[in-house]
Amino acid sequence: MSKRAEKIAAQAEELRALVVGGAGGIGSAVVAALARDGFNVVSVDREETVPQGAGHAIAADLRDATACGTAVSEAAEHLGGLDVLVHAAGITRDRVSWKL
Repeated sequence: MSKRAEKIAAQAEELRALVVGGAGGIGSAVVAALARDGFNVVSVDREETVPQGAGHAIAADLRDATACGTAVSEAAEHLGGLDVLVHAAGITRDRVSWKL
């Protein structure tokens, strides 16, 4: 467990984290790192894909504020609260031609 995780653990009975965008490249790496540091992790993404290290996944349309609020509430209920929130969701526009 990292020193940062140990410090958080000293303040909380259980380490609980929510990773928004947890099924993507960066998000899944964050989920894995948090799990290695002893966090119980819930992932929220478009699909209910459980990345390695996440104990639970929630499907939500992250473009919808109501859906996001519902997902956070569900994650907090599932974990018994939240200590950490990581926002790793994003979009790519692979078909856009950029002109500089």
